[in-house]
Amino acid sequence: MGTRSVIPGLALLVCLALITACATTKAPIMDPSAGALSIDFPNPLSGPGGSQLSRKDKKHLTNGWRSLRAGDTQTARREAGLSGNGPESALLDLQAQLVSSPGLNVERDLTHLTEEWPRYAAAFLTLSAAGERMGNERLALSAARDAADLWPSGPFAERSHQLESRWIHERIERGETEIDSKNFETAISFTASALALDPENPRGLLTQARAQVGLDLFPEAEATLVRLGDDPEALLLRAEISSNGNHWQQAMNLLSRLPEEDDRKRNSLRKARLRWRLSILPAYVREAVDSKDLTREQLAVILISLTPELETFSGGQTPLMPDILNLESQRAILTVTRLSIMSPDPVEHRFLPHMRASLETIRNSIDAVSHLTGYRVPLWCRSNEMVQSECISVDDPVTGQWLTEVLLALVEEDTGV
Repeated sequence: MGTRSVIPGLALLVCLALITACATTKAPIMDPSAGALSIDFPNPLSGPGGSQLSRKDKKHLTNGWRSLRAGDTQTARREAGLSGNGPESALLDLQAQLVSSPGLNVERDLTHLTEEWPRYAAAFLTLSAAGERMGNERLALSAARDAADLWPSGPFAERSHQLESRWIHERIERGETEIDSKNFETAISFTASALALDPENPRGLLTQARAQVGLDLFPEAEATLVRLGDDPEALLLRAEISSNGNHWQQAMNLLSRLPEEDDRKRNSLRKARLRWRLSILPAYVREAVDSKDLTREQLAVILISLTPELETFSGGQTPLMPDILNLESQRAILTVTRLSIMSPDPVEHRFLPHMRASLETIRNSIDAVSHLTGYRVPLWCRSNEMVQSECISVDDPVTGQWLTEVLLALVEEDTGV
C-alpha cells in the first residue's frame, strides 16, 4: 500500500477528530449586534464570596472585563495583572485563557481557585463553563450546582438545571424513545451517559433496566432494579423477569411488596398465581398449554385450569359420555359440559375429546366462561367485516398459548387495570 492510500485515511481521521471536538467543545460566540463575546460565565466582580477590593483594583477589573467581552484577551489579562492579588484578578486571567486557549491547565487552576475561595460563586460558574468546554460533564454539573447554592438568586442560578435537562433528562427521554423503537443498545448508551452524572436517578435506572430486558440481559436488569428498592415500577418489572424465568414464588413475593392502594397489585398477583398454578398442574395441563392445535379436550382443560372457580358453581346436568372414561381430563370435561360451556354430540352423546376444537366452539366457550365469571365478553373479529382495534382475532390453528393469553387478559380486565 503506497503513501497515496494512507493520506486520505489520515485526513478522514483528522476530520472525525475535528467533528468530535466541535461537538464536545463549546467555543465563545460573537454577538454581532453588540460587537461583543457572548460568554457563559459572570463578571469576576459579581456575586458573593469575593474579596475586599480597592477602587483602583475594581477599575482595572472593570476595564479587563470590558476588554474580554470585546474579544481582546491580551488586554484583559494585562488588566487582571494590574488589579492586585485577589481571587477576582486570578479569575479574570483564567477567564481570558478560557476564551483564547481553553485547556486542562485552565480547568486545573480554576479548581484550585474554588478550593481556596469556596464561597466565590463566580469562580464555580467559570469552572462549570470550563468543564463543559472540555467535555468534563461531571465537573461542569457539580460546579454549577455549587454555584446555585452559593448564589441562588443570581443570573446563572438556572445553569445547573439547564445542564441536568440536557445531559440527564433529555438523554433518559431519548433512551425511552429508543426502547419504543426496539433500539435497546442505543437506549442503554443514552441512559448510561445520564446515569454517569446521576447514578441513582429512578427514571434512568428503570429505563436502563427495560433496555437490558429487551436484550435478554436479565441478571444485569435485576441488578439495576434492585437499586430502586420498593419502587412500584421496579417491583413490577422484577416480577415480570421472575415470571418469564418460571420463578413464580419469587414473582409473587415481589408483587406482594406493592402498596395496597396500587390497583395493579391484585391483578398482577392473580395473574402470577394462575401462571404458577399452570406450572404445577399435571403434565396433561402443560401439554394443553403447549399445544399447537387445540383439541376439544385441551380446550376444556385450559378453561377450567385458568378459571378454577367454575368447579364450585352449582347447577346443570352431568351427561354420560363414554369416550371420556379414564381420561385425566375427565373432571374438567364434566365441568364444562355441566355448565353448558361446551356441549357433547347431541346424537351419540360423546364429547369427542381428540377432535380439533372449531373456531366457533372456542369463541362460544370463552363467551360462556365470561358470562359465568363476570369477565368482559370479548369482541371477536369477523373475516367479512372491517377489523376493529379492540376485537380479538382467532384463526386456525389455535394454540394453547393463545387461549391462555386471552383468558389471562380477561382476568386483567376484571381487576380494573
